[in-house]
Amino acid sequence: MPRTMLTDIRWDLLLQVMKSTGRVYDKTEHRMTFEGILYRMRTGIPWRDLPTEFGEWSTVYRRFNLWSKKGVLDKLFKSLSSMADFEWVFLDGSIVRAHGGAAVIAKRNYGQDIDKTSMDWCLYKYRHLVENAFARIKHYRTISTRYDKLERNYASMVSLVFMLMWLPMYC
Repeated sequence: MPRTMLTDIRWDLLLQVMKSTGRVYDKTEHRMTFEGILYRMRTGIPWRDLPTEFGEWSTVYRRFNLWSKKGVLDKLFKSLSSMADFEWVFLDGSIVRAHGGAAVIAKRNYGQDIDKTSMDWCLYKYRHLVENAFARIKHYRTISTRYDKLERNYASMVSLVFMLMWLPMYC
């Protein structure tokens, strides 16, 4: 059997959230299906190359596609992130758009006139945490190479990655 990613405690927590959507019921093969989705997300293999221990590849793909379409995976992400502390919110610079006239290139001074004592180091640590999160999700080949054709399925994979990052905080 391939290496799995979820402990029994974590699977029980995820199953409770998934069952609350009304789309997933307590069925034993759902765990291996979910593990197959996570395996594919980690390795980036085509669906057809999924090991048979996870079940028929077409079944795993169909269930992933259905859960993605019905919002089950997004609900997993939202339920775990609902307990997050949003005192500080950071945006990645790649999603902030500016009009063409807004392009201004600042002169670099290489920290010569920056007062290091007035810098908010606590805020800097949070920013570093966010940058590390983006670096960490790129370890999943499906995310870093964007193999999914549908935007909805790619967004579901990103939700799953962040759900896996936040899951250890709750169990």
